[in-house]
Amino acid sequence: MSLNRTSRLAIRTSIFTLAMISLADPTAWAASPADPAIAFFAGSNTTNELVVMNADGSKQTVIWSDTAVSPSWPHWSPDLDGNPSNGYQGTLAFTPFVIGGDDQIMLLEVTVSQGVPRGINPRVVVDSAIDPLAAGGLTRPFWSPDLDPLTAGYQGKLCYIGFNPDGFTTSINALDVEWNGDSVAPAIVAVNGPNTSTVLYDGTVRHQQISSASWSPDGSNIAFASRTSTTNPDVLMTLEVATGNISGPFYTSTRYILASEWSRTSSRIAISDGQINLVVVNLSQPNNPVPIPVFDLEVRSVTWSPDDRYIVASGRDHKGTKLLYLRQIELATGVKTVLANLKGMDCLQANWRVAP
Repeated sequence: MSLNRTSRLAIRTSIFTLAMISLADPTAWAASPADPAIAFFAGSNTTNELVVMNADGSKQTVIWSDTAVSPSWPHWSPDLDGNPSNGYQGTLAFTPFVIGGDDQIMLLEVTVSQGVPRGINPRVVVDSAIDPLAAGGLTRPFWSPDLDPLTAGYQGKLCYIGFNPDGFTTSINALDVEWNGDSVAPAIVAVNGPNTSTVLYDGTVRHQQISSASWSPDGSNIAFASRTSTTNPDVLMTLEVATGNISGPFYTSTRYILASEWSRTSSRIAISDGQINLVVVNLSQPNNPVPIPVFDLEVRSVTWSPDDRYIVASGRDHKGTKLLYLRQIELATGVKTVLANLKGMDCLQANWRVAP
């Protein structure tokens, strides 16, 4: 690692700041204890922020702030120690993207100290300057569920979409990870050490450009969106991890699939189709999408509540006013609730953590 690169990494990991985002109802801050459940990234012309908040939108707290580095696509890990009585003990994975820099996956523990959420113990586990499979670039880290439930604590995979040398196709790569065995200071460690990714699915085989992916709740399958050329629409497929078998398509986009996420307890998948459409697809009823009205929202990301009762869609006003929302949608009733309303921001991406 060069001196310049070391200096850049030091800058990336030393500029965590703590700030508060104003709430419309100041009493909400005092009334509810901090329980970070939703993480999201919001950026502007002057700063990029990684924010956590309670499930009801309260306690919005910046745990990363930087003028050059964009902490993109945050994703919560499963509970690490597997003991619900300890509450959720996990970590955030995200990509600290910087134009012209090396792509990385960084981990960040989120704790609550004196009633305030804080980001601690930042570290890089995948670095495109070192890991051959990430050399072409990487994006969108996402976690598997616990793949070895008979062993104490989390045993799984930290996955990401890696860019291949051909300049078009992408693959699903994975780092084998596990709980460190410490219930007081739980953390993720790479089983074979950092920068030891393996290919979980090779997109070059079918000449696929994969844009998003997520695991099934039981850990047997991965749903992913892909296209085979710049003129073909995106389709939703599934990968059976144990055999490598591909099924689908279960949905064909009208434009392109910007984001998708498998629900936490069923075979449903939420999809942002071309930013302006939010649909839910049930894999047991392929190509029969259920539209979810979002009205004036350009949907940038979708994430499910732990009980699948709600979807949180993030995005901006399609009128181009750069008014960004995090909007919670109750699927049974269609009732919508604005959880966050940020002016002058862009690139909103959100993820709701799983229940302990």
